Amino acid sequence: MDQKEFTKSILTYNKAAFDQFIASSTMAQEQMEKLAEMLLQQENTPEEGKKMIGEWLGNVRQARKDIQESLNNSYRQMETYLLSLIP
Repeated sequence: MDQKEFTKSILTYNKAAFDQFIASSTMAQEQMEKLAEMLLQQENTPEEGKKMIGEWLGNVRQARKDIQESLNNSYRQMETYLLSLIP
């Protein structure tokens, strides 16, 4: 196996591990969202609380997407850089 293939396989492995981490954290956050939605459905939850929890859930989803997009871009840049170093 030449250096480029080896480097690419290491990066692919690390990217797959990252993707698996994102998938498992997404599953955990979805369970948390279900719990929060159950809280929102209760009649004794004030409207301000419902609004706050809804905004919070939206912020968490957006932050997760932003982090994933940023790290995907970083992986692409790192792969391009490392592969450019190998003759």
